[in-house]
Amino acid sequence: MDNWQDFLPPTAKAIENQRLRLLHDGAQKQLRTTESDLTLAQVDSAKGRLDFFDRLTIGAGAAITALVSFLGAHSTKLQPAWILRAALVSLVLTMLAALYRNFRYPNYVLLVHKISWMSAARYEQKCRFDCIRADPTAVSFQTGGNIGSDAIKDSEKSVEDVAQVIKEHNVKSERLRKEWTCAQYLCMSFAALAMIFLVWLALANF
Repeated sequence: MDNWQDFLPPTAKAIENQRLRLLHDGAQKQLRTTESDLTLAQVDSAKGRLDFFDRLTIGAGAAITALVSFLGAHSTKLQPAWILRAALVSLVLTMLAALYRNFRYPNYVLLVHKISWMSAARYEQKCRFDCIRADPTAVSFQTGGNIGSDAIKDSEKSVEDVAQVIKEHNVKSERLRKEWTCAQYLCMSFAALAMIFLVWLALANF
């Protein structure tokens, strides 16, 4: 099937070529922006909410240490004993959930930014191919010769392959999101439960 740009008059074809080149320039700018965002994500992925769960992990560990030290120096047994055991188990589970959450969350953030970059790169390639189709005199920067139709078809196939990779990455990012979100909720729940047990223990014995 012939390219629809071939049926345009020369003036309209020149305008269409200019429009496609502007779209290509915009896609290149978007690609540079997402590349910069990806770099920033690699630097900032350990910050923000990660710090909160790091502190929560340290706090749970400190609470366990304090309880063990207190029990070693205290001659009488605290009653009921099951509350103390439940508090210690809750604190340990809080630490494990927080550690798992912080282990998976950076992978999710980087994957999301990678998907954004790949989408921008795919769009930039599409705009470039539109410009090449609209201008039959387009030449390759690598060889200096005209870009053949076979090369365009191969490039279009690569764009579709990128689209498939993006789809697979989206599935993976959704799975990672569910993992760290579930770990986050479990961490907060165990921390709240541990505080309830500790307050209960304190009220029952002091």
